[in-house]
Amino acid sequence: FRFFFKGEDGIRDYEVTVVQSCALPILADAGHSVHAIVRPASDLAVLDARIQPYVYSGEEDGIQQIIGQCDPAVVVHLAAQVERPEPLISLQSVRESNFEFSCRVLEAVCARKITAFLNVGSYWEYGPDGSYKPNTYYAATKRAFQDVLTYQAGNFPLRAMTLVLYDVYGADDWRGKFLTHVLEMAKIGATVPATPGDQIIGPIHIDDVVAGFLAAGNDILDRADRKSTRLNSSPVV
Repeated sequence: FRFFFKGEDGIRDYEVTVVQSCALPILADAGHSVHAIVRPASDLAVLDARIQPYVYSGEEDGIQQIIGQCDPAVVVHLAAQVERPEPLISLQSVRESNFEFSCRVLEAVCARKITAFLNVGSYWEYGPDGSYKPNTYYAATKRAFQDVLTYQAGNFPLRAMTLVLYDVYGADDWRGKFLTHVLEMAKIGATVPATPGDQIIGPIHIDDVVAGFLAAGNDILDRADRKSTRLNSSPVV
């Protein structure tokens, strides 16, 4: 099969980087042809040398041409941009990246009659009771795109699935996440100041995330009844 991964300015986000650096080579090892769409500012050093990158610079029909060239069996919507305090990470760029650009990719997928689309959601879209309650502007734009994806899947021959990522942790995580820090301190026998533990989290190791991506990529080619799957620890703690 040919797998086509959508990445962009947020390519240095941990989940995106590690999934690309772990899952994509595994697909290549299995004999799959793997391609990725990236922006001019993306860091291509995170991509395995066997992955074919396509740089999208904003041309009106550029995405459709790229997808037409590689003719993938599955399109995977990986990357997203999160709002940050830095002035350059504006709400407009978050909206353009997570919604507008994503919709252009989806339109190209439908125009090229690609029938399998794997999307990535975030637990930031949900409240403590599991209902939709976006915690950030990023989460709201992710859900907005999911609504469009639901429409497209209902009106085109498109099988779509969303993987909702929770608290991902693992090696080489530069974000200073709590669980990663705890594991590092445990190696040297140090203690970590913490709250009484009233927060509810769903940690999941990056290896399990990668396994989930690979399973979903195969599953979506065979099934059309599953719309969303959550990747987190069970039970949450």
